[in-house]
Amino acid sequence: MLSRARIILLTFLFVYTCTSIYPCNCETSLPKISREETETYTLIFTGYVKKLYVVEKESGKEFFAEFVVSQPFKGLVPRDIKIAYDGITSCQMRFLPGDEWLLYVKKDSVNKKWWVNYCERSRRYAEPGEEDEYTVYSGMTLDEELRFLGKNYASGQIVGEDTLTMIEEENKIVIDSRRDVHYGTPREKIILLICSLAAMIIIYWIIKRFVK
Repeated sequence: MLSRARIILLTFLFVYTCTSIYPCNCETSLPKISREETETYTLIFTGYVKKLYVVEKESGKEFFAEFVVSQPFKGLVPRDIKIAYDGITSCQMRFLPGDEWLLYVKKDSVNKKWWVNYCERSRRYAEPGEEDEYTVYSGMTLDEELRFLGKNYASGQIVGEDTLTMIEEENKIVIDSRRDVHYGTPREKIILLICSLAAMIIIYWIIKRFVK
């Protein structure tokens, strides 16, 4: 029989492992891309992450990413646009300054802010030599997706400053995001799972062997 302390320890390790491996409860794949699917988004464009911000409010922290738009596909897209995103939960967006993204953006009709969701179509450009794990999730390569957008959307335009989604200057803090912040690929998460399970077994053996 395991003692209560051992059960608590093993439970903690198991929960920690699971939360590390499964960062967000998204569907296993996206709906097939189509005009009907992409029409649900207000803006579609490619751009670079310029800055990340967090705004302190009484209701809690709000996270924003400022993008410099390079290619608009759909909608009137401000050259420098601030987009709200989840920066706290397991569904947080993996934004880092300098990264290039293809973004599918919706507008919050209540707060008048642009926002993106981790479980939707937005995807990061893979770096040279990096395997694009998102291809499995979306069912198509980035080049295929860009060709679809280029063929079906020609109305996107870059306009002036982002006057609809200005970030409050008061209590604004720039997030110090560095390149060494790492988010694992699915393959790395499998390795992490194996290592975590091995660590749990070793800890259990040590407890059983030496703790009376």
